[in-house]
Amino acid sequence: MNFRTMAIEARASLQMRKNMEGRGHAKFDVDTCAICLESMSAPATLPCCHSYCTGCLIRVRETQRQKPSCPMCRADLPPDPDRLQSMAQEAYIRVAKGAERRGAAAWSRSSLSKNDREDMDDVVAMLTEASEQGHVTAQCCLADILANGEGVPKEATRAVRLYKQAAEKGSSYAMNSLGILMLQAVPPDVDGAESQFRAAVAVRPDFADAHTNLAVLLMRFRNEFENAEAACRAAIQAEPSHAIAHYHLGKVLETSSNVDLDAAETAFRRAIEVNPKYSKAHCGLGQVLLRLGRARADSAGRALRTAIDLDAYDADAHNGLRLLMQYEQDM
Repeated sequence: MNFRTMAIEARASLQMRKNMEGRGHAKFDVDTCAICLESMSAPATLPCCHSYCTGCLIRVRETQRQKPSCPMCRADLPPDPDRLQSMAQEAYIRVAKGAERRGAAAWSRSSLSKNDREDMDDVVAMLTEASEQGHVTAQCCLADILANGEGVPKEATRAVRLYKQAAEKGSSYAMNSLGILMLQAVPPDVDGAESQFRAAVAVRPDFADAHTNLAVLLMRFRNEFENAEAACRAAIQAEPSHAIAHYHLGKVLETSSNVDLDAAETAFRRAIEVNPKYSKAHCGLGQVLLRLGRARADSAGRALRTAIDLDAYDADAHNGLRLLMQYEQDM
């Protein structure tokens, strides 16, 4: 089955779900799977509103290869969620690569070609049907697309709902992403975000991104610099080449009450070593070198100019360079 045919079937399943809801049908609230007669495990809800264990539905599809149907009402089963997610992901990557070649702004819907817009609409339909069947990866992929408005209108509320569904199934990725959206809310939900980041690292202790996001939260919103430093170091231990963790470790070390500018310099240099195009790390290095005194002024200037070359709109780098120029005039 090709991509377009799969998309058509996904839309048909979604329409059936909508029709059932319109007739007043609701998901059957049952704890026992009608196939294995045991407690529901990773439940998947079909368009006909019947729910079964995901594993049981896999076996149904394997045994009824021609035209699998719901064991209770005999309605046709929707497309397999694994195939929906896989084919949608392939199409998404194809469109994303084209957008990347044209620049970040090309991800706006109006900048996409007609075919790419149709592909993204199909991607959303396929991931939506897979998500309705409880597919965690599809829920996360769809939430990412909606949260960032990649080729489709942004839908933050829907993205949050999808991340929550995946997080409830134990997805550390969803927990971390949900925490990010909570911090981006107006006003930010700091308590909720911290809870999600901590849950993510509890599920996956080597999740460097979640450790780093927790560190940023603790530093910016809690002023808990020791705990923020510990979170940064946990991220680096999990992933030594995590440039963002090294950068934020530098920010913690230069900001805390126990300032350690030499250690902060080392952290920024390590971030640059990992990612030479990391403008913020160059800016952080320049700012620290300014604070280390006259002997480091030339190095500070080079670091700040490099930051501006990489990101002409880096206000902190421009301010640092202005301070350096004033400092040199006063010498």
